[in-house]
Amino acid sequence: MTSDHRHGGQLGIEQRTAVLADEALNLQNTGSATQRVRSSLYASAAAFRSSTMWAAIDGRHYDVAKVHMREAQALAEMSGDQAIKFRIWSHAGTMYRHMGRPADAFAANDVARNLHLTRRDPLFASLGLARQGAIHGAAHDCTGTRRAFEQAQDAMLRADVDAAL
Repeated sequence: MTSDHRHGGQLGIEQRTAVLADEALNLQNTGSATQRVRSSLYASAAAFRSSTMWAAIDGRHYDVAKVHMREAQALAEMSGDQAIKFRIWSHAGTMYRHMGRPADAFAANDVARNLHLTRRDPLFASLGLARQGAIHGAAHDCTGTRRAFEQAQDAMLRADVDAAL
């Protein structure tokens, strides 16, 4: 992640995170594990694949990013981890926004925003609404942008930020 923040969209980052995702999946095949451990391994693999997707988005390799997105979504489903699902669908919304496909961006972000997690955690709700505002902004919808950012701010004010840290 540090390398991504410094350099962004590097093929090396994409390749390293893909290897880490594969390593997490390979651990599934070594011996027996409880359901909780298997879920954690799937969540780790999904998180790494989501980072691979993000690196591809950052490098504007959208076709490759879509492949990583599908893999990350499948792994996230197997993990059952709501936070990972939120991350992947939010990234998908960002990808479609960068691709100039606002309808797909809204649809992907709506999936993230409709997860149970966003109804119980105002911090996730705020992030989803802020990303919704960014999509409205890219679509030149001033009213939608303003409304989404106001709702994001309201959700942030409800969040227990100290508990999140």
